[in-house]
Amino acid sequence: MNIGQNIKKYRLLRGYTLDEVAKSIGVSRQTMRRYETGVIANIPSDKIEAIARFLSISPSLLMDWSTKWEEDNYEVFRRAKTDDERREIFRRAGIPSDLRQIAEQLLVQAPAVPSNAIPYTSKHLAPILGRIPAGYPVFAASEIEGYSPIDYADTENYFWLRVSGDSMVNADIRDGDLVLIRRQPCANDGQIVAARVNGDEATLKRFRQSGKTVMLMPENPEYMPIAVPATAFDTGDASIIGIVVELKRKFV
Repeated sequence: MNIGQNIKKYRLLRGYTLDEVAKSIGVSRQTMRRYETGVIANIPSDKIEAIARFLSISPSLLMDWSTKWEEDNYEVFRRAKTDDERREIFRRAGIPSDLRQIAEQLLVQAPAVPSNAIPYTSKHLAPILGRIPAGYPVFAASEIEGYSPIDYADTENYFWLRVSGDSMVNADIRDGDLVLIRRQPCANDGQIVAARVNGDEATLKRFRQSGKTVMLMPENPEYMPIAVPATAFDTGDASIIGIVVELKRKFV
């Protein structure tokens, strides 16, 4: 992968949009897209560093250097006293000559990692499957926007959905939030569910069952509950997609 492809990969893994990354580093959306597509191949080193900082990864990962470089060669590089010593380190690490100048700038600027630091690694990722309404139910497309970390090993049973609307605001679920859904066909009374109703319409509501009727309850008095016959869940006209187990929100 080239650096543009790596930027896109890690941006999607973190669940960020082009606009969010572009705004964070002070460039336009069009410039950010040119970075990712390779139209701009020589990305300024300060922008590489800013992108890496925003995505919470090291610049070396964006530039497709192995983590072995960081572990084995970082301190050796920092102790190098001459350009010849640095060039030899780059040669052994297999860093292409056209990237060495940028590499040197970034590595000299990078802070030393404390010896007792505990590295964070996320082994489990779940896909972000587009937007699900938290207002009036509309079709929820299952196009994968990216991936985001989860704490569960059985990743096939989880996926993220992006909330659209404000019908669950009193449950502290807001427009733009990511909710982690655990796939399951049933729910307990009071749980917040992603449910399919009226064929292909999907919505995010609190599950309440009273006798032969299931009420999908909003958490906003401006919205009306959705009444669904309990039999609809037996016939397939309605279904529980899964239950909400986690919420993720960005504050900037």
